[in-house]
Amino acid sequence: MADYFRDLIAIGPELILCGTLLVVLLVDLWRAGRDRASVWWIALIVTFVSCLAMVQIGSLYHQAEAKVDGMALLPEFLALASVYTLVTVCESYYRGRDDWLLGTIVLIGTALAGYRLWDLGVDVFSGLDQETAYWGALIEGDGLAIFLRALGLFTLFFCALFAIFYKPFLKGINRNGVMEWLLCLIGATLGGMFLVQTTNLLFLFLALEMMSLCSYLQAGMLKGDRRSAEAGLKYVLYGSMASAFMLFGFSLLYAFTGELNFPAIREILIGLSADGAIGDAEGLLLWVAILGSLTGFAYKISAVPFHFWTPDVYEGSPTPTTAFLAAGSKAFSFGILIRFVVLLGDVGYGARILELLAWVAALTMTYGNLAALRQSNLKRLFAYSSIAHAGYMLMGIVALFVITKDTTSGQLTAGSLNVDGAKAVLFYLLAYAIMNLGAFGVLIFLANRTGSEEIADIHGMGWKAPMVGGTMIVFLLSLTGVPPTAGFFGKYYLFVAAIQSGYGWLVVVAGLNTVISLVYYFRIAKALFLRGEEEAFVEIQGGKVFSLALLFLALLTIYFGIFAGGATELLQEVGTSLQSR
Repeated sequence: MADYFRDLIAIGPELILCGTLLVVLLVDLWRAGRDRASVWWIALIVTFVSCLAMVQIGSLYHQAEAKVDGMALLPEFLALASVYTLVTVCESYYRGRDDWLLGTIVLIGTALAGYRLWDLGVDVFSGLDQETAYWGALIEGDGLAIFLRALGLFTLFFCALFAIFYKPFLKGINRNGVMEWLLCLIGATLGGMFLVQTTNLLFLFLALEMMSLCSYLQAGMLKGDRRSAEAGLKYVLYGSMASAFMLFGFSLLYAFTGELNFPAIREILIGLSADGAIGDAEGLLLWVAILGSLTGFAYKISAVPFHFWTPDVYEGSPTPTTAFLAAGSKAFSFGILIRFVVLLGDVGYGARILELLAWVAALTMTYGNLAALRQSNLKRLFAYSSIAHAGYMLMGIVALFVITKDTTSGQLTAGSLNVDGAKAVLFYLLAYAIMNLGAFGVLIFLANRTGSEEIADIHGMGWKAPMVGGTMIVFLLSLTGVPPTAGFFGKYYLFVAAIQSGYGWLVVVAGLNTVISLVYYFRIAKALFLRGEEEAFVEIQGGKVFSLALLFLALLTIYFGIFAGGATELLQEVGTSLQSR
């Protein structure tokens, strides 16, 4: 019984998000039938049962005499029940003025999940919790999982905040809150949070599909919008094909090893490689398995040549969805890619896979930057920018191992995990999430007032809203990699790790691409500030709360550019923990 409750505590943040999802659904159902007397009684019953269930859970903890805090999850669930109670009790006051209500519930639930994750993180990083395998070793609660789950909750919070202010949502579907979109957003985040914890091939695929299916629905959520329908359809078609390739690769990997868990697969592959037991036929089968698996990952991170879906989906999706795909989905996908590459280990075929990924990284960043030069639509421009940044982050994946070769024969002799490579890609994921969320937030702010996402329609807008325009400059500088922003140190760490792993040529390619990116990012800054205020044909009114949120993201971008030490020390510890995997 104690182990059962320990497993529940391990996924406490996910359980709280499930509770948030339920509260959002109940509140929306409540508002749909609030004019009926029976609904009032149902609301009271649901509230009473929720509180009673939470008290009962707390008593079960004590009865089991578990070595965990008996009331560990009780406060958060009681808080969610209280939110539902407040909504029903205060109905008469808030009726007709609750467009923000469901989004606010998601913000509260996300904050509660973050609080629970903080407690788990303190135990892991302080060394109090030495046991990180839960649910029969199905998931890992290690430092990597804690960090990426926190990044996912951070993305969820700001995407929900963006949805509250996103004009097409307020005037289009479900004017009173966009309940379905919020449920899909929570579902996608849940799938991603389980994805980065798992070390099991089957559960990996299920978590990835949960995140993907909810993302497909988000992309096509704007009813009556042709671009949104096209985005949803293309996302489904390309995603289904990528999932098929991935599942085929997983099935071959299972057939080859007879195992589903990463550690067991790794031991078998290293043993076969060391004994020379992999023949030509078996080696070809293993290559097909690995390449098929990597195809699915390459699709999710928008790596060339599996990037075709990105521009159309980014442009046609609701902008809060685009922000989630660029920040949250990409962070989750790179997180599980780290685990998969560590699975390959330091054996010969693993080194060849890294060499292949190095060429993919060079091609991805070059194509993304060159294609972005010709874009006039801001969302398409950021889509190609996202492709380019996927190439940068692949540098960190390539640098995960330092491979040693025999000087006379040229054969691969040994390899060791490069902690700096893991630290570099994780820090860049953090920096990229912050600056990308900020950039899309500015885009929402401007599009709400201009009704357009074209660069030509934001001329002079920086003078009309100097705070928002100034934050955009910070985000653009960080995306380029200019100090003193987080993007600068992110690229610096990537370059250092790549050189340590022997990929100096890739650093040269990345440096040249950074110069190219400065051109199209400067186009946005030029449109905002290097045109006269008289060219802005709209007036900027309101939006103070939204502007403060963007200012907060800009300050975070500068903070991690000036005081990167704390984050890098934490991520260094995360990378070190991967050495034992």
